[in-house]
Amino acid sequence: MPMQIPGYYFDPEKKKYFKIEKNHTAPSSVAWSTDAVKRRKTQDQISKAARKRTHETRRNVQRCPYFENPLYGVFERELSGPHGFRARDVRPGIWARGLLPARKTTFGRERGDGAGVESFCVAGSAGKRVLYASTLETELAAVRVDERHQARLQREQVPTPGVSKVRYHEASGRMLVAPAMGMDQCSLTTFVPSRDARGSWLPGETPSYQQLSMRHRVLSEWCTNALMPSSLDGTLAFLGTNQGVVQVSVQDSMRILSGKEGEQVSPKDVYALDAQKDRPNIVFAGGRKAKLWMTDLREGGWQAIRIPSAVAKVRSLNEHQVLVSGLKSTLAVYDLRFSRRDWPLVRMEDFRNEVHLDVGMDVSTELGVVAASHGAGLGLYSLDSGKRVKCPALDSVTLRAKEIAFHDDELWFGMGMAVRSYTYNSLSGPENEA
Repeated sequence: MPMQIPGYYFDPEKKKYFKIEKNHTAPSSVAWSTDAVKRRKTQDQISKAARKRTHETRRNVQRCPYFENPLYGVFERELSGPHGFRARDVRPGIWARGLLPARKTTFGRERGDGAGVESFCVAGSAGKRVLYASTLETELAAVRVDERHQARLQREQVPTPGVSKVRYHEASGRMLVAPAMGMDQCSLTTFVPSRDARGSWLPGETPSYQQLSMRHRVLSEWCTNALMPSSLDGTLAFLGTNQGVVQVSVQDSMRILSGKEGEQVSPKDVYALDAQKDRPNIVFAGGRKAKLWMTDLREGGWQAIRIPSAVAKVRSLNEHQVLVSGLKSTLAVYDLRFSRRDWPLVRMEDFRNEVHLDVGMDVSTELGVVAASHGAGLGLYSLDSGKRVKCPALDSVTLRAKEIAFHDDELWFGMGMAVRSYTYNSLSGPENEA
């Protein structure tokens, strides 16, 4: 491609540069007059935009598969009706109908005040996994979940006023514990589980706890509602607090992710956090305000799109799409490329949640399944169509799950004072209790 020289026009036919002349001095019908150059530049921009639009929409129109195999259309009509949703729900439906109880770990007696497992995480590799859980009290409970014999539950007091969230940072091998009660400083407790040959990850076998904290000259009351480990270099985790999103570095320093200089717009009362898949520098946040917030840590500042209600959970699906759950029965997929980004791409119409922000939700993009809790139960939904899929093992559940997670193709959720896991056709007998 020839070099662009300001004030000169390159003629591809003559292979020469011509100085751009004004219209009244240039010969007629030449390509290097001012009007001709401007007209050609405009045409090139239009052609480039048309080629880009054609490339982006190349998959919008496809050849109907029924032309290749007419018999396929007959089966589609009989199984799915005129709209064809059922074909997209085959895999999620098969997986949901094949779910069976795998294990149940109880962390105490059921109480009538609604107390139960607030947060849990499954850490470690296959065969050496450990389940950590908290019940809003000042102790952390742990149990090995891959032992053949009945595992022993171990507990340890945590030097923090209650435990609201517990997570595992895989890159550093550190457990992260967020406090449950309001404090005069932003804090996070960490510890490193021991790594012997048997994979001992339990409290009591670990070094001492380390407490990270940050005081602010103006902000005097802190409450942590969300905790997200980060795979970003130099970053340990992100905290969702009543004062905004806090970034915790691996050097144990903290900072609030505020807006750009001169901007006062940033999220507050954050209940949900997630990072974009493959690009952990892009962070999503949601909370009490009916907005989904986004920031690119390389540039700073926050952008927001309107959501019908407060946001309880958010999950990044791919480079462009996010899954959001919240109040007013909101459970939907949003595509951030659209000019009207506040219009959902897929909506789970059967989801019902009007008043609870402390409800669990997670998604498996490999299975195409969304697991979400509502006021009185737990439902599975197709990620493609938004339809609820039948699951005999879970449809009878009547309690609210505050935490839900997919781990190694298993579905885990905390309900009451127990953490349960379900797997596809792995066990056919009753649940193993620990």
